[in-house]
Amino acid sequence: MVLVEKIRELCIEKGITFIGLEREIGLSRGSIRRWVTNLPSIEKLQKVADYFGVSTDYLLGRTKHRNKFEEIENLEFHTPEEAMRFILEQPAVFNYGGLDLNQMSNDEIMELAEDMLFAMKIS
Repeated sequence: MVLVEKIRELCIEKGITFIGLEREIGLSRGSIRRWVTNLPSIEKLQKVADYFGVSTDYLLGRTKHRNKFEEIENLEFHTPEEAMRFILEQPAVFNYGGLDLNQMSNDEIMELAEDMLFAMKIS
């Protein structure tokens, strides 16, 4: 139910009907209304997300942020624990510059998290 409500809100904002959206992204008529009881395929869900410029997590009600940029734009760290959680949630591509997180001070953890967040914002 959350999915269809999110899509309804986005359609209203964009001034488009479910039928218009279905036509725009190549879905059969009535598809979105059926999603009240049957979740769509990943491909169909992604089409809707791409059309509105939001994440699939937003459509599914898993986050209040419409997209990843919005999520990180206002992110701040108030404690080393928050900073550490952020660091550990990031893809391994960062590789933490060869740093041993267990040997870092709270200040170093906060600084690393801020640096990672900054790098994500300018990417």
